Amino acid sequence: MTRYAPARHYLPGAVAAFALSVFSGWCGWNWKPAFVPAFLLLFSSGLLLFLATRPVIIIRDKSLSVGDRSYLWSEVESLDTTGWSVPLVLNITLRGDRFLRLIYAGDPESAGRLLRQMRRLARGARIDSLPAILGRCSATRRRGRRIPGPAVPRRASGR
Repeated sequence: MTRYAPARHYLPGAVAAFALSVFSGWCGWNWKPAFVPAFLLLFSSGLLLFLATRPVIIIRDKSLSVGDRSYLWSEVESLDTTGWSVPLVLNITLRGDRFLRLIYAGDPESAGRLLRQMRRLARGARIDSLPAILGRCSATRRRGRRIPGPAVPRRASGR
């Protein structure tokens, strides 16, 4: 069993952004353009608070648990990554046309470990819209190992 909790730095960041937004809003009473950073800091504070309160992800050999919900690996049909790696955002399609968007707000190393472990345990699933076999080959290529391709005859130089 592996437990993935959100990183601890999101909550202090949310508190700091909220405090700065209050200060900027206070400055906005005398200088109206200060309301722009106040709004942006308030939005950032809300986003950081959302990331800090994400549920814990628990990976077992037979199941994936997100908060109080649990899913069997045999239910996972597709595991698609987005362009986001930190926070890690995964689109998981489950059997019966159910959909799960998994957001993990952890450090880059933990996010990479979580993604590798999920790809390994979701054996029958399509990974990044590729069948399971092709997904594993492309993942192996990204780790730096060469996969032997078809032999291509070389032309002899005609000098």
